[in-house]
Amino acid sequence: MANPFSQRVRQRKFIYLALIVVLFTVSLLHRHFLIKPEADRLRLREAARGKADLTGTAVRLSLIGSRGITVTFLWNIAIQEQRRHEWNRLELTVGAITKLQPYFITPWLYQGWNLAYNVAVECDRPHDKYYYVSRGLNLLAEGERRNHEQGINPGDPNDLGVGQPDLRHYIGIAYLGKFGYADEKYSMRSLLDMSCIDPVRRDPQRFWTVDREGRKAVNLQELAKLARDYPRFVRRLREHLGYANPEQIVEFLTANRELPNRFETPTGSADQVETRLKADFRQQFPILPDPSKRGQSPPNPLLEDFGLTDESFDVHVVARAWFEYAQQPLPPPYQDVLEEAQHEGKIDRSKYRRPKAPSTPIFRSYPARAQEYVAEVMQEEGWFDADGWLIRDWFDGDLLGTSEFRVGTHPKYHSGPAWKRAFEAYRKFGLETGQLYTPEREAEMQRNAEYFRAKFNVKPGEPVSLSMLGTNVNDPKLVEGLKDHQRLFLRDSMIRLTNFNGHYHQCEAEMTSQAVLARKYFYSAQRLRSEDPDQSLALYQAAWPQWLTTCVRFPKFNEAVMDEAYEQQLRYLRLMQRHHSSTFRAVVTGLAQWSVWPHMRLDELLEPNQKGSIVPIRASGGPLDAARVYQGKHKTELGQFLLAWSSAAGVPRLYLFPTQDDWALVAMDFRHRPLPNPPWDYLTPDYTIQSVRQRLNLTPAPTPPTDSQLPPPPLPGEVRTPPPPPMPMELKQ
Repeated sequence: MANPFSQRVRQRKFIYLALIVVLFTVSLLHRHFLIKPEADRLRLREAARGKADLTGTAVRLSLIGSRGITVTFLWNIAIQEQRRHEWNRLELTVGAITKLQPYFITPWLYQGWNLAYNVAVECDRPHDKYYYVSRGLNLLAEGERRNHEQGINPGDPNDLGVGQPDLRHYIGIAYLGKFGYADEKYSMRSLLDMSCIDPVRRDPQRFWTVDREGRKAVNLQELAKLARDYPRFVRRLREHLGYANPEQIVEFLTANRELPNRFETPTGSADQVETRLKADFRQQFPILPDPSKRGQSPPNPLLEDFGLTDESFDVHVVARAWFEYAQQPLPPPYQDVLEEAQHEGKIDRSKYRRPKAPSTPIFRSYPARAQEYVAEVMQEEGWFDADGWLIRDWFDGDLLGTSEFRVGTHPKYHSGPAWKRAFEAYRKFGLETGQLYTPEREAEMQRNAEYFRAKFNVKPGEPVSLSMLGTNVNDPKLVEGLKDHQRLFLRDSMIRLTNFNGHYHQCEAEMTSQAVLARKYFYSAQRLRSEDPDQSLALYQAAWPQWLTTCVRFPKFNEAVMDEAYEQQLRYLRLMQRHHSSTFRAVVTGLAQWSVWPHMRLDELLEPNQKGSIVPIRASGGPLDAARVYQGKHKTELGQFLLAWSSAAGVPRLYLFPTQDDWALVAMDFRHRPLPNPPWDYLTPDYTIQSVRQRLNLTPAPTPPTDSQLPPPPLPGEVRTPPPPPMPMELKQ
């Protein structure tokens, strides 16, 4: 029989064991019901912070407290490898750094930028640059997935979680930087197009055949099929990269056959007609947001054509998708800018994130700006309307069964709808952020604000506070007037920050048929300057009425594009003078002998050895110099009168169009006489002209005479004769 001491020891052991079981059970329950939900709410668990990596987690745990030293050591190694141009080693080192710091977004941002910019620029061939740009973008996308925090309710399909807006935004910026406006943008865009074309469809062997004489020749039928399916790609190669014949197009396909792309590796069999997409969209390039997180709206990486039915694929469409994806973690915008200012910085961190840079209003504008880029680039590359692109000299009409070969006539290649989508995107952005109000709400705010300003002698745009009301704080009309004054003040400040008005009104005007037609004429005229000057001048002259119509209908658009338009006019006048140099020389030589302005002779402007030269472009006038707009009283009535005069082909001919409502445009004398009063304004003001001339290194135009310099008007019945011509230079004593 055990002694009492042994019994007490055994008894204590059972008690301790029971306590251990109880405490362990309590700790499990506490962890499951209290700690785990709180960790999920704060997104502290690795599974909740993004895509988990078992290998990286094991390595980080094995380093215990030396992870910081290891990361610093690896970072230094990466710098040395980059200096030695050891690119393969650098990629491995960068991968190790990001595995050790997966939830610190700075390594992802820096190393992704480093590969896409610093490493890519060290390569000479666009093909090699493209590879490292793709590696940098894929690294950024991997960082975004690793930091995509799951939602509070993972089972809820509407709870998409909270991601990193900065990472998503920067991926879009990198696409714009490397494909949108880089020096080699046309080459990079062409390679991006090739990444989206089935490798079987662009296989160079498809484009070679044997002609009747047994020589190797380009298969024009296959090339025509490629041009029909991918007109922007083929046109970019021909017109912007200078591949003037079909052989060069096929050579480009051959030189860049192996690219990061969206498709599985072809089998190589002769009977293969298509290649499947990579099952994991994360292995595709171009890389796009996760459709399960962003939604099924195009561009969708799970579909071969990205699901784009009403617009053509472009790098700016990819950037727009990332910018839209970057908006998800942001808190919903306040439609009232006053509320937005009052709640700045007060967000639920469990649901939302704010970007670190740029400021939130600018950040929200990027999807609309990307869509504007889509429309701009379409016109930059020559896509305007149903005329598409007429391919000359390549294809025999008998071979293709048509007299002319025209591609890109589908509506998705029209720039007008692209501008309309940009306008709608900016309108949505303006309404959501309080930068745009309905006309009724705008008028109501102005009335309320004027009531407050009149009461307290406050000027528009002057900052105020609620303390100004003093004892009137209980007057609801004054309180609302003060708030509306603040709203207008904050709205104007935000508009200056985002340049909303400039973008909004430009998109509003550019989507009209007149603007598209004018842009089309300008584009064609510029391309024909050298080979067919007569046709180029005819296109310029056809473009100006369309352009002036748009500027008069949308005066704020005119303000946004004044510099560009005046530079276009200078190109037009320069071409006219150069092409008709003999006519201009004769006219100028004759005019040099007579007075042209009441107070100045042309021979005073020219040196003796310049008598036979052409008038310098900087002293000439064009359609924009002659255009004036009336902004006084009775604009509508005056516009109707001038429109009737113009329709009757009165003299002088007035440029008036039926689309004008309350503005009147008239072609008057050029800029050498003062404006009459009441107010006629120049369509292109002097400060714009001077800024364009300075940018183009042109000397300033002669200063127009003032009223005091002009001679008095003739008396009734008085006949004035012009002064006699000067004596020839050789007869002067």
